[in-house]
Amino acid sequence: MEGVEGRWGRNYPSRGCLVRKFRYGTTPGSFWPMRAVRDVMASSQSHAEFRSRIENGAHGIIHLGLGGDFETMWAPVDVLFFLHHAMVDKIWAEWQSKNPSRLRRVDGFDSSHQPLTVNSPLPFYGDTIGTTLVTTAPGYCYMYDDVAPPPDNARSRAVEFRASVRNSFEFSNDTDPDNELFAAHEDAEDLEAPEPAPENWLSKRGLDVQEAARMHVLVSRVVRQMNEERRAFIRALNSTKAATTDQNQPL
Repeated sequence: MEGVEGRWGRNYPSRGCLVRKFRYGTTPGSFWPMRAVRDVMASSQSHAEFRSRIENGAHGIIHLGLGGDFETMWAPVDVLFFLHHAMVDKIWAEWQSKNPSRLRRVDGFDSSHQPLTVNSPLPFYGDTIGTTLVTTAPGYCYMYDDVAPPPDNARSRAVEFRASVRNSFEFSNDTDPDNELFAAHEDAEDLEAPEPAPENWLSKRGLDVQEAARMHVLVSRVVRQMNEERRAFIRALNSTKAATTDQNQPL
């Protein structure tokens, strides 16, 4: 491993080097695009729905992709754990903000199968669940920018593909910097949906195999739609470029 964690060690569960084992050897594979996460946020009305869909979808696939220590219960030995879970916290806060009633609502059961409430204790911390639900509560006091709502029309939706489209362009060295011309290729590489997690991997971690399958269908649909829109956007760009070129031809 190179970079900031190049010589990173861990002391738990035993002393040794930090281990990552990418799902596909040299790459962790694809993760969820934000549009798919937004779909989950928009369609989840209860805490239980939201928790299950995130846990069995966008969250778990990153632990699987990075592998090694990141797949274990001691994943916090890897600094990427905190980046990953900071994003989970952001998604949670954004989902809460869509409905004020969610700010003080919890559900589920504790290890003894008793219903959880805002007054249920947090093991090891000496606090209750209710003290941790809101990012602006005492002891926290932070806020996130809102997640932008999904675009409503084809033109604005195309903006979401700016990064992927720019990667599909070939820029000429003699391009006029004040009137940048480019050629976009419709056959550029598509985005890929993450492959489903193996059932034995899900079961071993107490995850919901059926929910994970539903989340795979959802993210695959979203990625397919994004690819279709990207190709349509590129065709429109090329058509506009061709028409402009024809108009500029001398008579």
